[in-house]
Amino acid sequence: MITDALAIEIAGHYLKTALESGEGMGREMYSLTVDETLRHLDAVVNVTAQPVLAEVAFLSPVGGPPI
Repeated sequence: MITDALAIEIAGHYLKTALESGEGMGREMYSLTVDETLRHLDAVVNVTAQPVLAEVAFLSPVGGPPI
């Protein structure tokens, strides 16, 4: 299920990539296909998961148990 908060994250990711690539400049309305939405969902989920993994790795001493 895509919650309201997740839909906002997907839209934000789409707009960020559209602006970075120069697509859709000056548009007042944006629309996505289901496939495009799912691609941006995957990107949001992967970006969100990475900092958590990095934080866990930082807290765990090399060769030792997590703190």
